[in-house]
Amino acid sequence: MDFLVTLRRLKELKVDVFFYNERIHLLGQAGELLLTLHAGIAQAESENKSENILTNEKYTGASLYGEIESAEFPSTKRMVSNPLEVHRSRNHHPPIIHERRFKRVQKLKAKRSNIEVDEYGNKVRKSTHYSSKKIVNRAKKTTKPQD
Repeated sequence: MDFLVTLRRLKELKVDVFFYNERIHLLGQAGELLLTLHAGIAQAESENKSENILTNEKYTGASLYGEIESAEFPSTKRMVSNPLEVHRSRNHHPPIIHERRFKRVQKLKAKRSNIEVDEYGNKVRKSTHYSSKKIVNRAKKTTKPQD
């Protein structure tokens, strides 16, 4: 957060910075707090965008057609299509992430996920709080005291 470090240094030097869109003065009573909140939100949005590169198959250079269908007009509902009717085009555009890495990430995310699909296709939470943690039963070793 170089942005906040720079702002704090300016504040120490008694330099007021006015952010026009937010109507915030750095030297104002709540200035640093509001700017810290804005910076935190921006950081979260940036991390979210970065994470999406790891979840969207389109970033591997593939395009999917017919994956989701719209219900009949005027409904705004969307329905998942039959997987056999989805058309996939490989090398449609230059990839951002290689397909092998994308598939490894998807396996890792599924392994760490706390959600699984039951026998009826419903998404349900796993019984453990943190799915990547496993219960390990360790037998206690007892040693006899040496004489």
